[in-house]
Amino acid sequence: MGSESRILGSTPPGLLVALHPSLQGLRRHTRTLEQLQRQKIKLGVITNGKTQWQQQKLDSLGLTPLFDTVLISEAEGLRKPDRAIFERALERLSVRAGDAMFVGDNPEADVAGSRTAGLVPVWKYVPYWKMNLKDVLTVHKLVEILPHCLKGT
Repeated sequence: MGSESRILGSTPPGLLVALHPSLQGLRRHTRTLEQLQRQKIKLGVITNGKTQWQQQKLDSLGLTPLFDTVLISEAEGLRKPDRAIFERALERLSVRAGDAMFVGDNPEADVAGSRTAGLVPVWKYVPYWKMNLKDVLTVHKLVEILPHCLKGT
């Protein structure tokens, strides 16, 4: 089926993820990212932090080739939750905000920030944050987004 039937509805849809500072468990998400990539879903990272440090983490885990764009706050001169960093990522991916999903663990920087920019926010549950926003898809593992991204494919 065509991409029109996917829940995000774009051609191709986009998925942006936050890069958690510790990167714990991110390597196990490689299979999920590869599956999305095979489905022609454009992938990106938006992360707050120092450019050298964040890029080194992505490179050392072998994740850089999986992403179509990487935005690191220091290099961009913008930080989440500023809507402009989300808009810049969408522009680089050539994806409309309503056709993109953003997965992150910080309720303010990731979820509220991406929602303000018009993306579909997804909260990656972590026990040390409390989600106060309503109507936010919550996942415990990245793989849980697949039914929402690949519906109808």
